[in-house]
Amino acid sequence: MSNARINFEGRKPNSGSTLLPRMVIRDEEETLFFITPKTNTSMVEQGDVCLWTNCKPLVQAFVGVFEELWRNATSIQEKIATTRTENKH
Repeated sequence: MSNARINFEGRKPNSGSTLLPRMVIRDEEETLFFITPKTNTSMVEQGDVCLWTNCKPLVQAFVGVFEELWRNATSIQEKIATTRTENKH
C-alpha cells in the first residue's frame, strides 16, 4: 500500500438542483445509490437508504448519469479559485 498511487479528483456539479444523486460505482460492475427519504423527522433521526446492485443495465444507467454530471461539473480547484476571487471583491 505504501507504493500505491491514488488519483483523486473532485468536481462541483453545475446543476442548480439540490437533489443530486449520491452514488459509488465500482469498475462499472456494481453501484451503490444513496437516497435520503423526505420525512418530518430531524436530521439526527433521519437515515439514508442505500441500494446496491450488480444488475448490468442499472449499473450502466448510473454510469451514464455520473458521466453526464461529471462532464458538466466544475473542477474543485477551479471552484476554489473562483470563490477566493469573488470573496476578495
